[in-house]
Amino acid sequence: MAAADSYFMNRLPKRLTELDIGASGLVNRLRRASTTTKVAVCVSVAGGVLLLRRRRKGKPPAPQPTSYYCHEPPVKSFVTGADSALVRGMSSSGPGARDPETVPELLKRLETNTTKAVAWEENGAWRDLTWADYVSLVRQAARAMIAIGLEPRKGVGIIGFNSLEWVVADLGCVLAGGLAAGIYATNGADAARYVLDHSSAQLCFCDGAAQLEKIRKAAETLPKLKKIIVWGGADADKAARRSDALTWRGFLNNAPEDPAPLLERVDEAEPGHACTLIYTSGTTGTPKAVMISHDNVTWVVASFAAFVGFGKAPGGRERLVSYLPLSHIAAQAIDIYAGLVCTGRDGVQSSTLYFARPDALKGSLKDTLNAVRPTVFFGVPRVWEKFAEALQAVGAKTTGAKKKISTWAKRVALRRYLAGVAGAEPEDLGLVGGALSSVEEVFADLILKKVHAAIGLDKAHFVFTGAAPIATSTLEYFGSLGLIVNECFGMSEVSGPATVTMDSYYKPGWCGVASPGVEIRLEHVQGRDRDGEGEVCFRGRSVMLGYLRDAEKSLEAIDADGWQHSGDVGRFEVLQDGAAPMLKITGRIKELLVTAGGENVAPAPIEDDLKRRLPGVSTAVVIGDRLKFLSVLFTLKQRPNEDTFDDVLVGAAAAVNPEVTTAVAAADDVVWRRTLQAAIDDYNKEKATSSAQRVQKFAILPLDFSQATGELTPTLKLKRAAVVKKYADVLRRLYGDAQSAVWFP
Repeated sequence: MAAADSYFMNRLPKRLTELDIGASGLVNRLRRASTTTKVAVCVSVAGGVLLLRRRRKGKPPAPQPTSYYCHEPPVKSFVTGADSALVRGMSSSGPGARDPETVPELLKRLETNTTKAVAWEENGAWRDLTWADYVSLVRQAARAMIAIGLEPRKGVGIIGFNSLEWVVADLGCVLAGGLAAGIYATNGADAARYVLDHSSAQLCFCDGAAQLEKIRKAAETLPKLKKIIVWGGADADKAARRSDALTWRGFLNNAPEDPAPLLERVDEAEPGHACTLIYTSGTTGTPKAVMISHDNVTWVVASFAAFVGFGKAPGGRERLVSYLPLSHIAAQAIDIYAGLVCTGRDGVQSSTLYFARPDALKGSLKDTLNAVRPTVFFGVPRVWEKFAEALQAVGAKTTGAKKKISTWAKRVALRRYLAGVAGAEPEDLGLVGGALSSVEEVFADLILKKVHAAIGLDKAHFVFTGAAPIATSTLEYFGSLGLIVNECFGMSEVSGPATVTMDSYYKPGWCGVASPGVEIRLEHVQGRDRDGEGEVCFRGRSVMLGYLRDAEKSLEAIDADGWQHSGDVGRFEVLQDGAAPMLKITGRIKELLVTAGGENVAPAPIEDDLKRRLPGVSTAVVIGDRLKFLSVLFTLKQRPNEDTFDDVLVGAAAAVNPEVTTAVAAADDVVWRRTLQAAIDDYNKEKATSSAQRVQKFAILPLDFSQATGELTPTLKLKRAAVVKKYADVLRRLYGDAQSAVWFP
């Protein structure tokens, strides 16, 4: 039976702090301690740390935790209909008490703001719109949608790369009372058809002729789809005219001057109504449609932005770069809503979104970053890995005095980064022992600032990563460059980020403390979870409304008390005296391997450990479900091409044995096999706590994983079942007679 192991960090009368005890015991002790103070029995808005053991001169103090009232129990735990409204988790004090807002209200608030809202490149020059012009364009798009026939609570599909048209279509749909449904640009016609059909889409916006053709094929069996709109220049306009679609300009021309129909829709909007659908990546089956309400997304963005210091840029003028898929909750929260929610409030004088080029992830992102100099930047792990590989390649060519100086600066920065890790012991940093002198510190920072400028991040005051696990070695590499890449954890079902580390409180591999207003608990199941671990559950105003038209899955995800079950297993730990507990994700329930001997093994920690020891490895996949021992499938770092990879080793992979240049050759190379085996041996000796957790065999696969080859989702999450199926022959050779009665498909 599940037992809720709950933690919290709040100031209470008599300075009572309870950690790692049962929920009922904690409640009783709190009642005895105070009859007047309500507290959340969980990680309730820790919001920072009380004390840092060591702080460099000039480093800002960590934010202090504050006591907040717990959330009121929800009237109902979820809804599955788009016509229903639900505002959950309202509190009587603290961040949870913030007044609910709708997207139309936020747009109206900025209708006269003359600061820059969005910018894009056109014919080699940057063009922009003020917030006033941007709001006017969104309203025009909303009026056009209503005129074409968009009904309330019906879907609007959007497929294409990030652009002004994408975000205007999204907000225009929300303003008109529809449900914006982003479709990954890499999705095929069948996947696009599913989203359009499931969301009851009446309109679909497409980026260019290729996406138009994809949607035209999907539309053949979608009688509810009334019109397709295309943007993307002259070629897109020609394609639109050939297919009875509307051009972007033709679409806007449909907007009547009469605002009455739109005002009627705006008046009907409530904070608890769904405004956006986020389709999950489908790692375990058909994508589910996460219903995000106005209050969900506006509240999460406001709370998180204040916590990480959005507005700290000089003059309160923030700059963001849009390049990650806008069908993902992280990109929507940052790109579409950060400026909308924060501009003109809480020290944010302006927030401008700059659109990168469509080939951003194929190389041009660096150019955009150098041109924009963003003040806040979010990158998925693969982006940070690409940055690291490019910088390492440049560093490998550096020689002489320049090499010696840069090596010294990186060594100083890395030791400073490691010394700043939560719970780290004090360490001498200076050139000749003792404390790092101010001269040395300034000199090292000046050198490394040039590296920051080389990737366009020299003006960034907060950089972070999420959406997938990131290797500790990658974080430490950027630490050696004087950049703290913070980690956040969240999910579509909680409208984005729920925890985050800070420059003043971080540890590689840990996800940080609860964002203000978010409650977190661990639900421990005996026999499934290790001591001190459990399923990570969230509660508060960030929790989704439910899955659209899927009561069964909604009931599995959100319990009667309003807790959103993440499916992720984690643990909390207070990493230094007086600090808030920090969350670490240790695996996923559905990914737990049950060996032939019946022992549960979480693959993710093993994979992370091996990748940390093997910088030339791109992916490690631990295999062992219903088998007698664990094995690992490795992919190596290879040169990317248009959609996948060429079998040419790059970066740290190329350095393992310079005579071996391909993964195919590495599979049988003595040096490579010795290198991988040594890392496995070290893991087995240092980390494996039982024989079931020991890795016994491995194989090198010929090609790194990608969405095009079927092993990754559009959000770059691993499809474990697909890997097992695709490489069944490799696994049969590894296990031989040791395979179990239940074998690979």
